[in-house]
Amino acid sequence: TNVRQGTGTRYNGNSIFVFEAGGLCIAHLGHLHHVLTETHLADLGEIDVLLVPVDGGLTMAQEYMLQVIEQIDPTVVVPMHYFTLGSLDRFLTLIRDRYDPVLLDEPSVVLSRLTLPYRKVLVLPGR
Repeated sequence: TNVRQGTGTRYNGNSIFVFEAGGLCIAHLGHLHHVLTETHLADLGEIDVLLVPVDGGLTMAQEYMLQVIEQIDPTVVVPMHYFTLGSLDRFLTLIRDRYDPVLLDEPSVVLSRLTLPYRKVLVLPGR
């Protein structure tokens, strides 16, 4: 995928990492700067857990990131790459009608295919 670079675009400058572990498919969107193409979506396949940059500035606007989440349609979303609680709160407000936010007490979570929560945003505390 691509990233912004100055006033232009650096093509193929971002990697989306996809991991399969414990029967779950997990995708890390990296520093994504655009909505995905049909080719990208076909390459990704079905994603259970999506790690999403939600700062809304250094990556892309949160409204566009919501479009990407809708394109991928994961079971669980984990927000990352936010630098203030204000940007996290704004993201949670935007996604609340699609996914239920869950604020976790611990900075880690154990997920399994059998107990995977449905349409949740899991917010892990920072350290």
